[in-house]
Amino acid sequence: PPSRRAGCEQHSSGSVGGARGDPGAYPMLAGALRGRPELIDLCRDNINNPIADNPQFFIHCGQAFQQRGEFPEAERHFLRSIAVGATPVSHYTYARLLVRTGRTAEAEEQYRLAIDTLTDPVRRRTIAAERILKLHPERLSEALAELDAALAADPSYEMARGLRRRVVARLEGAEAEPSPPLARLSPGRRDAMRERLVAAGPHPVWLRAVEDAAAVELRRELAGVFVEAGWEVREESIVPFQVKPGVFVFMADAEPPAYALAAQRALEAAGLQVAGGTDYRAYSRAMRERNPDFRGFDLASDQSYVVVIGRQ
Repeated sequence: PPSRRAGCEQHSSGSVGGARGDPGAYPMLAGALRGRPELIDLCRDNINNPIADNPQFFIHCGQAFQQRGEFPEAERHFLRSIAVGATPVSHYTYARLLVRTGRTAEAEEQYRLAIDTLTDPVRRRTIAAERILKLHPERLSEALAELDAALAADPSYEMARGLRRRVVARLEGAEAEPSPPLARLSPGRRDAMRERLVAAGPHPVWLRAVEDAAAVELRRELAGVFVEAGWEVREESIVPFQVKPGVFVFMADAEPPAYALAAQRALEAAGLQVAGGTDYRAYSRAMRERNPDFRGFDLASDQSYVVVIGRQ
């Protein structure tokens, strides 16, 4: 059967410069650069380049900005994807951003456009189930029925399999006892953390969390303490893959600046068990050379460290 992957299966071996003048090279190069800072530069440089007018290229860009928490830029690229040649993927990836930003009526319309234009019944049922899960959680049994029908036709379709696991977990959770409120930092721990940060002086911090409600809440709360202490929060984004439970500080260089160490000590003063290490940029580069599928934390050229919050 034809592949149902939304992205491009090929990776370009050319440079960013090599893509210029070849419209087909842009989505391939964007796919090869997924998860790397160079993709952001490629997207910013080509948002108005008519040679790059390929919907899949702008979908890659929109997803990259969304993962960084840069929602206006993500929306700009998703809309560009729709403008240059809307595909079902253009619509449902944009719908996911609209859900994240609370614009549910617009998300409904984008999901409807995706479902109406999908010709593959397996993908159509899967996206219909996703729409229910994200926008109508009171109708989860309908989503489960859609996914069961999709998997009856194609038991190997991984998107449907993963979505079904989420729906079943939600259904089981709805029948369980209500979860307790998310754990928060106590006032005393917030004060201890803030005192350490104020003593170190204002500096930048980069914060990332996995897509887990408790992790995102902890990231939000930590960002608030950094801001209260006068620090600059340069990034609050989502990690696009799973990270083991805990809080981690990955420092770019073998000899990190004093403020990166101060940020780690402040987190420890808040009662958090912090792991991580130094020289992460070199480690990540070496791991990618050995394994092209290695998924690490990319650090921008001016970024000295990153705080990563795994599942809580």
